[in-house]
Amino acid sequence: MGACSRDEPQPKLRPPTMIVYGETNSSPSWNGTCPFGSPPWAADGSAYAPQTPATRTAFQAFVRDLVRRYGRGGSFWRSHRGLPRRPVTAFQVWNEPNYPPHWGDGPSLARDYAVLLKLIARTIRTVDRKATIATAGLLASSTRGPAGYRYLDSLYSVKGIKKYFDAVSVHPYAEDTRGVEGELTRIRNVMRSRGEGRTPIWISELGWATGGGSPYFSMSPAEQAQRLSSSFRWVARNRKRFGVSRLIWFSWSDRAGPAMAPAG
Repeated sequence: MGACSRDEPQPKLRPPTMIVYGETNSSPSWNGTCPFGSPPWAADGSAYAPQTPATRTAFQAFVRDLVRRYGRGGSFWRSHRGLPRRPVTAFQVWNEPNYPPHWGDGPSLARDYAVLLKLIARTIRTVDRKATIATAGLLASSTRGPAGYRYLDSLYSVKGIKKYFDAVSVHPYAEDTRGVEGELTRIRNVMRSRGEGRTPIWISELGWATGGGSPYFSMSPAEQAQRLSSSFRWVARNRKRFGVSRLIWFSWSDRAGPAMAPAG
């Protein structure tokens, strides 16, 4: 949930899933730019997770209000009866905790993320006991943090953690479709080894860019189209084999930023 979306009727923007992530700001702008990151009351850094009792309590209150407004029976739907009622019923809790820019000064330990996951899952289910909850999207591999499958295995080692999520969310970025298959295979193997063979996988980010400096993820629009088509078709053909229930292209359009040049 971000502060860069006005809280007013948007008939074409009714996502069934919400990523519960600190992408908000104490003073958002509506002039075409949009600051993002954790607000000052939730963390010490703009993209950091709430890691102290005080900031976790504040973030918990934010999530509770969010579900009360946009979830089943939410006040938003009661206030806008002219809109089709499409409440948010599925939530992904945080984003890439195994990657330093999304946690703090370094990647989180799985047990630290588990504290946040448990707190937010309990909060959501207090308001909506039928809500679907997914883990944070785990970055498949990075030189700056543990691989997603290793991080997931550590998360499963936290006692009682399984009851706090209904799906495992992953970001299997890779050079090509074969790489995506390898990342999903490693994730699913961990899940099977932990007795979670039937738990769904969400691919909540997958894509390639036409800007930026990475030789693996930046390419021409024609190459981007080919890899997107190939990977998405492969996932569609193999969704039952891997138990993939959601697949999201990230992102719909390239965007300029500190780590990415404007799309060509």
